[in-house]
Amino acid sequence: MPLLVLSTTLLVNTSAHATKDLAQKNACLSCHGIEKKVIGPAFNAIASKYKDQKDAQATLAKSIKSG
Repeated sequence: MPLLVLSTTLLVNTSAHATKDLAQKNACLSCHGIEKKVIGPAFNAIASKYKDQKDAQATLAKSIKSG
């Protein structure tokens, strides 16, 4: 699943690979779908956008933490 490609740091200082269970636990799926946009972009779209960016993990973690 492309969601597994997207890795980020979620609300803690430890690194974690994003999974559907982790997204559900942190209420991410209330705004982001896996394949389709809900309120925010779909996880597949986010993974595609950042797949070649070397600092994607840090960039996404900062975005998640700052809202």
